[in-house]
Amino acid sequence: MGWFFISGKKIEVPSTFISGEKDWGTYQTPGGLENLESDLSTQYQGTHFVKDVGHWVQQEQPEATSKLLIQFINKNRQI
Repeated sequence: MGWFFISGKKIEVPSTFISGEKDWGTYQTPGGLENLESDLSTQYQGTHFVKDVGHWVQQEQPEATSKLLIQFINKNRQI
């Protein structure tokens, strides 16, 4: 997440963050997630922590991850 902040660029498309609640990587850069939520994305649409999983959220809980991705895609679908 850090290189966006250093470059002065922002994510200018709809974005979301999906992580396992036990993933230590989310907190590897103190303040990084909060920076993404408040400053780095112009169209931030939420943070989602999948319960009882770690770093490989898409492998540990594919159904929950897919559900979140499908909701995000449907919300941002261009018709």
